[in-house]
Amino acid sequence: MDAYIEKLRKRLRKSYDTFDDEISELVEACKRDLEQSGIYGDLNDPLYFQAVVLYEKTYFGDNEDMEKIEKAYQSLKTSMALSGDYNGQKQSTDTNKADI
Repeated sequence: MDAYIEKLRKRLRKSYDTFDDEISELVEACKRDLEQSGIYGDLNDPLYFQAVVLYEKTYFGDNEDMEKIEKAYQSLKTSMALSGDYNGQKQSTDTNKADI
């Protein structure tokens, strides 16, 4: 999980671990949001990771581009749901097992 959070920190342009708890909570919230839309994936999957990044950028701190990024997240979520590649059985999305 630490490597996953570190990778997210880089995408959020944060070099320190002060906000790691908030970042972890947002990962869990994103997973639940995707699951409510019937999307199950692996945190190591590039598109799934991109969805997490967009979710983080939408809800982490104050962001003047929040609406634009949220639209990008919703668009990616819709695309993933329609693709059929992420609608299967619930896969391992345990953040403790993410090996990035």
